[in-house]
Amino acid sequence: MEKLLNIDYGSASDDSTDASQSPTDNPESPWERRERESREAMEKRLRENGNWFTYAKSFFIFFPYVWPVKHRGLQIRVVLVACCLLAKNSLNVLIPRQLGIVTDSLSHENNTNPWVQVLIYASLKFAASEAGVSLLRQWLWIPVEFYSSGALSTAAYSHVLNLSSDFHDAKSSSDIMMAIQSGQNVSNMLESVCFSAMPMLIDMVVAFVYLSVTFGPYEGLITIATSIIFLYIATRMISKLRSARQNEVSAFFEEHYVRQAGIQGWTTVTSFNQIGHEEVRYSAVVQDKVSKSQAVYFGYLVANAFQYLVLLAGLLAGAFLAVYQVTMGEATPGQFIMLLTYWAQLVAPLHFFASLGKNISRDLIHAEQLLKIMKTKPTVVNKEGAIPLEFTGGNVAFENVYFSYDKKKPILKNINFSVPAGTTVAFVGATGAGKSTILKLLDRFYDVTEGTILLDGQDIRDVDLFSLRAQIGVVPQSPTLFDDTIMNNVRYAKLNATDEEVYEACKAAAIHDQILGFTDGYGTRVGERGMKLSGGELQRVAIARAILKRPSIVLLDEATSAVDTETEQKIQEALRVLCQGRTTFIVAHRLSTIMNADHIIVVNGGEVIEQGNHEGLIRADGKYAELWSKQIFVKTKDSDAPAIKVKGKARKAPNIVNDLSPEMTSLELAKVSTSPTPLSLTRIDTKDGKKNKPDHKQHTQPALSDQKKEV
Repeated sequence: MEKLLNIDYGSASDDSTDASQSPTDNPESPWERRERESREAMEKRLRENGNWFTYAKSFFIFFPYVWPVKHRGLQIRVVLVACCLLAKNSLNVLIPRQLGIVTDSLSHENNTNPWVQVLIYASLKFAASEAGVSLLRQWLWIPVEFYSSGALSTAAYSHVLNLSSDFHDAKSSSDIMMAIQSGQNVSNMLESVCFSAMPMLIDMVVAFVYLSVTFGPYEGLITIATSIIFLYIATRMISKLRSARQNEVSAFFEEHYVRQAGIQGWTTVTSFNQIGHEEVRYSAVVQDKVSKSQAVYFGYLVANAFQYLVLLAGLLAGAFLAVYQVTMGEATPGQFIMLLTYWAQLVAPLHFFASLGKNISRDLIHAEQLLKIMKTKPTVVNKEGAIPLEFTGGNVAFENVYFSYDKKKPILKNINFSVPAGTTVAFVGATGAGKSTILKLLDRFYDVTEGTILLDGQDIRDVDLFSLRAQIGVVPQSPTLFDDTIMNNVRYAKLNATDEEVYEACKAAAIHDQILGFTDGYGTRVGERGMKLSGGELQRVAIARAILKRPSIVLLDEATSAVDTETEQKIQEALRVLCQGRTTFIVAHRLSTIMNADHIIVVNGGEVIEQGNHEGLIRADGKYAELWSKQIFVKTKDSDAPAIKVKGKARKAPNIVNDLSPEMTSLELAKVSTSPTPLSLTRIDTKDGKKNKPDHKQHTQPALSDQKKEV
């Protein structure tokens, strides 16, 4: 059933769904797909830019959010953090040196007081500890860090909300949310490079220089050679383990999806007696994840062993050289201790730099998703000099309108009609005919490819978007409610509305008394997307929300398509209140719901093929009459009813069933009339054949034989 514009508008190709696509066509998990697409985008831009520097410059778009441009206090904090980092680098040089001095003082290699040297050493260690400079740096950095991640996420969220419908229709909500969350990765990447990589690089350079000066160039060469070999082996091992790691992550997500599907689909699993199947299925994916995780961990164990051997070999070579120099009197025992301390300090930076490339690559892949979104521009925007809409009644006109979602396949072709203010217009036709698209264009979720849409004589592309949508109220087929209270969901149409205004809107929507019957009344939470409400309750809350908005133009889509007869009657009453005196557009498949429309437009293949009122279209005996007869007349397989004639065409006289509600559990026999007067029905129970008393005043219908003559 065709979807009208709801808040998220479903799919961009609502009127032209590619049925060839199915979940089984692509075995990738959503996580794998996102990773692959981002990696491909990154590789493509690297090829286009030619080098990493040019590629990295494209991420400067994030700089205004990561750097506190307008916050002088935060900028001062960043400067102080840089000072703390310099102090920490100095301490990393002084501590090993001071430990050597302490050792020499204890061995009487110098004439210093060992107690004083120990106190100096302890003071330096305290200053470099988590209770000293590091604590101060973290305290200064925390507000900057939260500002960066918060500002970037807020900017990304605002940007996404202001993008056009074509973007939201083409992207899944999970992809968008993951991209917004990746703003944290951008902040982490900046922090990692600026406040970890740079200080560690400085530490390593200083260590190389200091050791070369103290023990000679050979000690420095040993340190450099060990570092290069360590980083080479580490990066090679990480590269070899990348595919295994990806397999592990894929197995993790597969386990998550199977578990989630089984729990969410518990009713289906239970009703089909497939609990055992789901247990076996879940056990299989758990075992798969365990085996792949073990492969990764074993790989890391081997990699760590090789890295340790490289460091040990370098340490032994440096230590043998230092011992030789000590025995030859070229160095002191304290300097030997200093060498060992420096080697211990080198381990952490080497491990960090070994994984830095992998981590930055991962963060860039995630940031690529956000970068792509931030570079996306809305296609439906206010024109320069757009003026507020001057609403004078609600006259709507489509003039030679053409539209295509992808600029290739036309969805609407040469649409022309004019709707006077206060008129109710219904669009009918097969699914995919283009009915929902017409309403999307009217609400300007898309702009026409050709032609013009006029509202009170003004091209809707020339008026301010906010002022246009302020005049339009939408009641979609599947309303979207937030996981909040009924009060807040209704008030969403007018955030400053009083409680009394909300009550009046709900009374008009025939839902007030039912809400009061809930345990928490208007404070009842409706659950995600309103799942705690029945279909009729959900629809009437959406109608109350539209009533509270007091729109001048109303857009309805199959508002009663999925409810029972009694609920449908209540919703119709609420809709009458909503639409009274307003220009109303209705998308409908059940023609019985739009018989009283002032004007009916039949759409087929993106074109208007018929227009008129119900009686006139029936007499025209065209597409509308064909649709009407298909919905009203139902011929049973064993029927031998005689043929009847409609406008010269012979048809079999069927057993007549008024199919006004597909949810009816019994047949409703009725006499068919082309008159727009609603039919009152006598229901016959299908079990025992006894008549049930109708729940409304019965309308006297002509005899079936008379009706045949009338038809």
